[in-house]
Amino acid sequence: AESIGSNDRGANLFFLTDDLNDANTYATLSGGDTTGIYFLEGAGFKEFVAKVNPIDFDELVDSITLYKPRPLEGRLWEKYVKRHVPAEPKLSTAVPEVERILSKTRGVLLYIEQIRMIIDSVSGLKEDEALMVENSLKSQAPNDLAASRLLFLKGAIGNGRSEEEATRIFDSLMQGIRFTHSKAQSIQQAYLSYRTAYLKTHHFMEYFAALLNGNIDVPEKMKEYLEYIEGNGVNVLPSDVNKSFLSFVVEDGSIRRPLLAKVEYFDELRLFLEERSSRGAFESFEDFLARCRSLISKEAVSAMIDAGVFATFGMSEEQMRIALETTYRSEVGRGAPQMQKAGKTKEKNRVDGGDQQLSLFEDEE
Repeated sequence: AESIGSNDRGANLFFLTDDLNDANTYATLSGGDTTGIYFLEGAGFKEFVAKVNPIDFDELVDSITLYKPRPLEGRLWEKYVKRHVPAEPKLSTAVPEVERILSKTRGVLLYIEQIRMIIDSVSGLKEDEALMVENSLKSQAPNDLAASRLLFLKGAIGNGRSEEEATRIFDSLMQGIRFTHSKAQSIQQAYLSYRTAYLKTHHFMEYFAALLNGNIDVPEKMKEYLEYIEGNGVNVLPSDVNKSFLSFVVEDGSIRRPLLAKVEYFDELRLFLEERSSRGAFESFEDFLARCRSLISKEAVSAMIDAGVFATFGMSEEQMRIALETTYRSEVGRGAPQMQKAGKTKEKNRVDGGDQQLSLFEDEE
């Protein structure tokens, strides 16, 4: 099942589907449209994933693996892209078991796990012997390799292979293992990549609202995502004293900017939001000051002016700053007791007020 919800604090997404075969999601990935997708949004990967063109989850796992340093060093992606299922095996052998194992990666020896599968299939060695051969291939220690070669050849010949064939397979494994990578690790990364790609494909605005909130104090990332969604036709509404919240929210087919993209003021702004919720919208800047001067610091209000939060009132910045100075001058010596209620840490602010990205990967109980 899949569930998606939102509240007045921004996008709050729950991803519960076990479906890993959504065609539209793979169309997004294979088109290289990977902005905002976990692990895949780097500039280099955008072009790379379009070349590999994954059409299912196994190929997405392969794509992530092919971009790892060791497979890249071996330029395995070139062979992978050229070959299609059924593919000729990377190893120059007609051994059916080897062909079957490599056919799942278009004939390319890509995963460290395939090494053990080939050892078991070709040599028929006992588990402890097969493990010794596998470990020697990983370590590449000359003495260990020599002993393992003899052990592998003995097992393979006893299993019906010719010495020449067994030698060729062992040499190919010995050379190819240095370009392989762990499939288990790639599966974990591919799963998160798929989940985020799915959300982007089917819940574009809610997903990017959550991403923006998760990066609310990372200006470079905010700028990148805002430019991207606007380039994709999403209308980004300005901050507004009567409509904005602590985080980006989806509003009538658009995304509304938050009150401030500065987490250090979130505690004060929570008190402001409580005031707005209990007593209604603010009718003017003077009304705002009268109701909130004991809740919000002068510095926070000044930052809100800079952010254009009060543009709806039609006052000039100079007029608002004069009113601000006058109001807070009268507060000197009186204090602002309610502001002290906001005694939470900055990190807590990030989690509660803006870091909605965490919820992308949380399952509802």
